[in-house]
Amino acid sequence: MPPARVLTRSSDGILLHIHVTPGATQTLFPAGFNEWRQALEARLHAPAQENKANEELLRVLAGFFHLRPQDLRITSGESSREKTVLLQHITEPQILKKLKDAGYELPRDP
Repeated sequence: MPPARVLTRSSDGILLHIHVTPGATQTLFPAGFNEWRQALEARLHAPAQENKANEELLRVLAGFFHLRPQDLRITSGESSREKTVLLQHITEPQILKKLKDAGYELPRDP
């Protein structure tokens, strides 16, 4: 069974659904799983002003998944807390392993 809607395959790569909390005391990813939104949570120190939180999110995800900055792109939710980020040059099993290594296993669709 594929992971719940947190991960979606697309022709361009893997779409990752994230709920962002900007202006947090410290940056943390993954910061949990929001079951209601079916999204991973990210806490970002950067404020949600002048694209700062989006830039920090992409930097944090690139570091966590060991990707180049150009391998990530926000595809929806640029001005929302609910974001979808495209990850390229990484497979779903690689993403799941990195999340598991960080202590997060995504729930599976029934």
